Amino acid sequence: MEAKHEILLEFYKKHENSMLNHETQRATMTNILLSVSTILIAVISTVEASLEKIILSLLLLALGVFGSMFSIKHYERFSWHLLCSRLYKEKIHQDFPETDIDRSLARQKIKERFGWIHKSRLYKYWISIQIIISVIGLIVLVLSIIQYFKS
Repeated sequence: MEAKHEILLEFYKKHENSMLNHETQRATMTNILLSVSTILIAVISTVEASLEKIILSLLLLALGVFGSMFSIKHYERFSWHLLCSRLYKEKIHQDFPETDIDRSLARQKIKERFGWIHKSRLYKYWISIQIIISVIGLIVLVLSIIQYFKS
């Protein structure tokens, strides 16, 4: 294989690895935020109506917003690496047409097997987890404020 093709292949691999890294980082951060959110909810539920409960609720809301932005940013970076990866792969297939494969049969079988779910995008689920944390934080915040001013 000549140097040009080795370079193309290395750049392709670099972007594929970067995509995996972004997925791993997003999953790790989601796990951390879920753990911290669970602890915060547990602490909030034990605290009496007070300013501390309102602050903890705000923190929970902020964690959810941060997690959403974090997930969106990782999806943006993932998408960028995916596009670059595809461009390098197209160039490789132009130079080596025999390495290109027809994936239409695989797409058809997946569509038949999984129906509508194959069209849903995974990043939306990742972001939804964070939005749920934000909504819980908002609900607890509102309830905490109401409880605080009633007491």
